[in-house]
Amino acid sequence: RTERELRKHAATLEQSGAFAVHTETTSANPHLAHHVGMSFSWQEKEAFYVPLKSPHHQGEGIALEEALQVLRPILEDRRLKKLGQNIKYDCMVFRNHGVRLAGIHFDTMVASYLLQPHKRNHNLDDLALECLGVKKIATAELIGRGKNEVTMDQVPLEKVAEYACEDADCVFRLKQHLAPRLADEGLEKLFYDLEMPRIEVLAE
Repeated sequence: RTERELRKHAATLEQSGAFAVHTETTSANPHLAHHVGMSFSWQEKEAFYVPLKSPHHQGEGIALEEALQVLRPILEDRRLKKLGQNIKYDCMVFRNHGVRLAGIHFDTMVASYLLQPHKRNHNLDDLALECLGVKKIATAELIGRGKNEVTMDQVPLEKVAEYACEDADCVFRLKQHLAPRLADEGLEKLFYDLEMPRIEVLAE
């Protein structure tokens, strides 16, 4: 909730070598999305959430520009490996705020697609349940459905924080599960040499 807390956690990320990053926004369209918060996980069952406030979202948290000032060097450091689920979306959201996410190393959605190209769903809820036995908090539990649906900035902070941290943690844990399977299937070269570098190109 404070810049002091954020600097402490940012230092942990800087020493981690690799971490999962996940953004919470007001829209599934990255061109319309406003940042509500972001979550990070650097080891199993450990995560933290950074609530943000901006001209578009006046909630409890740290001013967006202040948070990005602290996190930009870490997010743009290619030596720190970034893990995500559909990380192209996060990449585009960060670029809207002048941050070029670098060091993109592992996308759980892409890994799942390579391993099971005929599988219908590669979303995080399905992967967490299938691979980790984790039944995640459903997005609809937070924002509702249909005419009663709200945007993430209208959900109480404590609920968003739990949801976002669970997302980041599941991404971190899924990487540990999916990476060995890519190696076993002989898909490492395709994944790391072609698919991962292409994410930044597609985001551009």
